[in-house]
Amino acid sequence: MKRFIGSLLLSAQSISIVAFSSTSRGISNKANNCRSSWLVKGENVRPIAAKNLSSFSAKYPSLSNRIKSSLLVTSLPLEEIIEIIEHDAIPTSSNEKDEDSKDAFAKSLVTHLQIDNIASSSDMTPLQKHIPTIVGHRGSLYRSLENTRHSFRVAAEHCSEIECDVFLLKCGTLCVFHGGGNDENPGCLKDYCNMDASILDLTYEQARNLRFNKGHLEFGCGPDFIEDLEHECYIPTLEEVLHDAKETGVTVKCELKGPATEEPVLELVEKLNMVDRVHYSSFNHSRIKRIRELRPERNEDTENFLDLALEAGASEVHLKYSTCTPDKVDRIHNAGLDSMIWMRGPIGMMHDVSTLFHDVGNEDESMYMAIMRTGVKKMCVNRPDVLHNLLSKHGTPVITN
Repeated sequence: MKRFIGSLLLSAQSISIVAFSSTSRGISNKANNCRSSWLVKGENVRPIAAKNLSSFSAKYPSLSNRIKSSLLVTSLPLEEIIEIIEHDAIPTSSNEKDEDSKDAFAKSLVTHLQIDNIASSSDMTPLQKHIPTIVGHRGSLYRSLENTRHSFRVAAEHCSEIECDVFLLKCGTLCVFHGGGNDENPGCLKDYCNMDASILDLTYEQARNLRFNKGHLEFGCGPDFIEDLEHECYIPTLEEVLHDAKETGVTVKCELKGPATEEPVLELVEKLNMVDRVHYSSFNHSRIKRIRELRPERNEDTENFLDLALEAGASEVHLKYSTCTPDKVDRIHNAGLDSMIWMRGPIGMMHDVSTLFHDVGNEDESMYMAIMRTGVKKMCVNRPDVLHNLLSKHGTPVITN
């Protein structure tokens, strides 16, 4: 990708403006070959058959051990986690489930991405055309608490770029945090910190002292990492994160999640002499336009998504992973733009592999291989170590710091 001073990233509205919204929470236990768990918490998208393990086990005894195995990885009480989802025909083995899924349960990600005819999943030949850049989504959130300094340092072991989420607090401090809510009302603390408020309501001193909800399923690292003081499980300032990025050598993608972030972020990046190492993105296109107004001399990185990107003067389009087809990627590249996919958070990804796709696990090698076959140039993933190992295993050159 060409380097421009103060590059900006603009997410195409028709592709990623609707991201990070999920109404269902799933628990997937890949280690026990339970690729798509039957356990879901929250507002379910399928009829509820039972709300406790005993009634489910009585009805489906052959699945009892698989359900218990899935519960083992959650470290949470049963009543706080599960509602059992019944499908028209629940298979008695993972093999039967995969076969039945093709018609009654889910579809193939390979088919969904329209890459059936592009080599086999074990063929790395298409990758010789372009080795995707690994971007750590919120750091490395399965190995450390998301959006923390430790998470970004862990990600730097496998990535050349990291992605973080930025809010401006009421005291004027820029912090790095994701939170719940939606694009119109981001930064909700309820699920993240058991507090009925928004991060926007706090000073940095208050935000720094927040304690994270160890049981929140969005935290892919699990409760042990959150309890460990050595993992720095507090909300960092953006300045701290940028200083660390200088030391590790990674490029930083700042998603401007909160209002009024544009000017202070630009000023901070310039103060740290990192204008060539920081890119910006937002689901709120007015923020990207504002950055362009403030720094008109700089380039922007970002079915009319190409028109939107080109009109904004963008140089990069971000696609939700499940919308990334070879046709879209080719159109983006033919327009002279770069491409990147982004993954949903842990809850969203667990939901997808539990209900949508029968042929891949939760960000396992098979999922990454399918996405790479589309030809996308960058992959913003939750498991950068898995993607790094996949590329290294096949002898492909991987850019690290």
